[in-house]
Amino acid sequence: MSTLRTLALLAGALLATSCASAVPATPPTGGTPVGVTWALEDLGGQKPVDGSPVTLTFADGGAVTGSGGCNRLAGTYEIDGARLTFGEAMSSTAMACSDDVMAVETALLDALVQTRGFAVDDETLTLTSDDGSTLATFAAQAQGLAGTSWVLTGYNNGAQAVVSPILGVEVTLAFGDDGSLSGFGGCNRLFGDYTSADGEISFGLVGSTRMACASPEGVMEQEAAFIAALSTAATYTIEGDKLAMRTADDAMAVNFVRG
Repeated sequence: MSTLRTLALLAGALLATSCASAVPATPPTGGTPVGVTWALEDLGGQKPVDGSPVTLTFADGGAVTGSGGCNRLAGTYEIDGARLTFGEAMSSTAMACSDDVMAVETALLDALVQTRGFAVDDETLTLTSDDGSTLATFAAQAQGLAGTSWVLTGYNNGAQAVVSPILGVEVTLAFGDDGSLSGFGGCNRLFGDYTSADGEISFGLVGSTRMACASPEGVMEQEAAFIAALSTAATYTIEGDKLAMRTADDAMAVNFVRG
């Protein structure tokens, strides 16, 4: 009987072990990072450089995009419970920026390689290593346009080139809570309406006052090109203090900084 009891206990232990191995991964703390754009707050003591926001956006289906502060990033991710891993290689553009900006970007890419877990607590995303230590923390970023105002930094001039506005001419755009649009084109006041949802945007007819400005040279042409570029916008992204709008073909339409 003693031998049979021992065998029964061993069988029970094996069954328990088998069941334990089938238990799903630990659920994530608080929620999921998917569908949110996250702005870097801390990276092992490093902070993003002012004016060079670092972001990650997790899309359904396992695609992740963002900005390292200098270059656009794209890759894949996989979530299993509270476990998070990124694909072997993140692709990026090939721009060169200041040393401090590039240092943060390099550190971010290193952190993504080391990431094995995550936690979402309220509006904070924490990436962790295999031993549970914190690699990076991010804050959820509001993606809505309503109630925001922006200053133009670049626009598509219609010749597939993104150019900066004339020095000393501030072009602005403000998005009302009610779908109204207002701004300044460099010479005339602008008005109109817009609709936006889930990163997509469209503008109604953008009207303006009827002033004619002779100086600085080219300001009227710039205003017309800016309004034309707005009409081509189909999608938008907000990263830190930067707003980018792109066409349906993913060409750049207009760029802004928060006003």
